[in-house]
Amino acid sequence: GWAEIYELMGVGSAFYAPSAGTIAMVTAILLDQRRLMPCSTLHQGEYGIEGVFSGTVVQLGEGGIQRTFELELSDEERERVVAAAEATKGLVAQLD
Repeated sequence: GWAEIYELMGVGSAFYAPSAGTIAMVTAILLDQRRLMPCSTLHQGEYGIEGVFSGTVVQLGEGGIQRTFELELSDEERERVVAAAEATKGLVAQLD
């Protein structure tokens, strides 16, 4: 199985994880599976964040993201998510 392939290659499995995630996302879209998955998406008010791409739970199906879910977060978690988004905005602004 997978462990045997890993041993034969002699490299880390991080090479395959992104491609496996991509395949799962494309399959969900092409087969209209309406599957819940973590995905980077443009926030439009979720968690009080506007205009920043960040990971959250979405429903993937025909046409791509059909719905975005805002998970319940503690106050501390929400503060950290917002701080990360603000830091990302600052870095992107430096690139402009």
